[in-house]
Amino acid sequence: MTRVFAAPDGSWRVMADTRSPLTASPLHRSVWVKPLPRKRLIATLRPMRRYLQTAGIAGSRADIAELSRTALAAGVTRVTPVGAMLESYAGEPHDGVYALQRYSRRVAVQAEPARFATTACLDDLVRPVVLPRPAGPLLGKEDVQEPARRLTRADAELYFRSGGSTGAPALSVFSYDDYDTQMHAAARGLLAAGYDPASDRTANLFYCGAMYGSFISFFSVLERLGGVQLPLSAGPDHRATAQALIDHGADTLFGMPSYLWQLLHAEEEALRAYGGLRKVFYGGEHFTEEQQRTLKDTFGIEVVRSITYGSTDLGPLGYQCTESSGGVHHLHADLHTMEVLDLAEDRPVVPGETGRLVFTTHARRGQHLGRYVIGDLGREVPGRCPCGRHAPRFELRGRTGDVMRVATYFLNYRRFLDLAEEHGGHRGELQVRLDSGDAREVLTVRVERAAATDPERLREVFLAGYPELRSAVTERLLDLVVEAVDGASLDRSPTSGKLLAVVDARG
Repeated sequence: MTRVFAAPDGSWRVMADTRSPLTASPLHRSVWVKPLPRKRLIATLRPMRRYLQTAGIAGSRADIAELSRTALAAGVTRVTPVGAMLESYAGEPHDGVYALQRYSRRVAVQAEPARFATTACLDDLVRPVVLPRPAGPLLGKEDVQEPARRLTRADAELYFRSGGSTGAPALSVFSYDDYDTQMHAAARGLLAAGYDPASDRTANLFYCGAMYGSFISFFSVLERLGGVQLPLSAGPDHRATAQALIDHGADTLFGMPSYLWQLLHAEEEALRAYGGLRKVFYGGEHFTEEQQRTLKDTFGIEVVRSITYGSTDLGPLGYQCTESSGGVHHLHADLHTMEVLDLAEDRPVVPGETGRLVFTTHARRGQHLGRYVIGDLGREVPGRCPCGRHAPRFELRGRTGDVMRVATYFLNYRRFLDLAEEHGGHRGELQVRLDSGDAREVLTVRVERAAATDPERLREVFLAGYPELRSAVTERLLDLVVEAVDGASLDRSPTSGKLLAVVDARG
């Protein structure tokens, strides 16, 4: 019944058996060979399923597929090529269970849906997340671009291109694990802001193409939340977009403020008659308070809130909750730490004072993105948020690029915007352009034209409310011009569609 083939020195042996039932192996470089027709495989192996583990299978591609399926049905827990039975990969199941599963347990907490509709994680309400303190030198965009080109294949699986609204476009590189972690964080933040995946019908109107990440990212966010999505993307045919919103019953819009503002006003009559829009979640720019008031009063929109605060380099950094307004956001404290540094020196500002926002991400594989100077200005918001979350809060206060050196003075774009809204009654977009004139520099404030727009009145408002500007004009160092223009003629980033707040055309 059994024949033994052995080496002369006894170093190995093969036992050829004509019987199919399994038996214990003698080991010690001994192999027991038994015949097992495939039609008898399950009947023979199934009684031994408590002991079966790894099976090495050889054959044609079709044989391997069929025999693997049969072996697993018989009780085998792992199939490998012949000769690879001792190899494994990190996290591979062992004995039919995941690694360390026997040392863990699964638990569940049920909460009232209405009270916790905006809470993705109960831990947010329990205690703050504590991550290591940032250390090392400050980094800028140029400091991470070159190292990103040397990443290994495993860490460079997804490439995004920045919009280039504040400089030359740059590439940001992610692993799929990085991306998945960030999209889950953005999804939690969107829930906190009041998005309801059970009822909202969302039109994704972010820009798409040219490796720009907004549309794809929020497609992924909605996919993870299971929300209804109309992936329209931003496009020049406002009439067709508005008709699609109406035809498909969209009540929630995702997009850039510049694009959404143009769309709503271009198709105001049709969209007001539709009356179905309820929520707007925006990113990349800000809707001013006056613009938000217009959206609510004119279009009946109930919720206007930031969809996320982030960057192409670092991903989602902050989110708004239902208690947030303006530029106030919670930090994604499980992913990042934040510092607020002096405008000129590497030192913290006094708590509550405005400074440069510097972020360190702790959830990026293969890359060190520590103490990254993102280019935004902001301040810490003290105290715990009324929403109950422990995540720190901060308020965005513009960008470092909003500060212009003109005619020996430093002028801030945000001051022009605030004066135009608060004292000039302006509700549309505003852009500042700098040019070199024949005798002196020229600062042109371009405002979106509306029925009540009065450029001369706005010029008086700027001069009266901005002492440094008034001094520069009085001293004949600067010419101030205010123009009312069509919103479509304002300069924008060709990739993202963002409004360029300051256009410096000086030579």
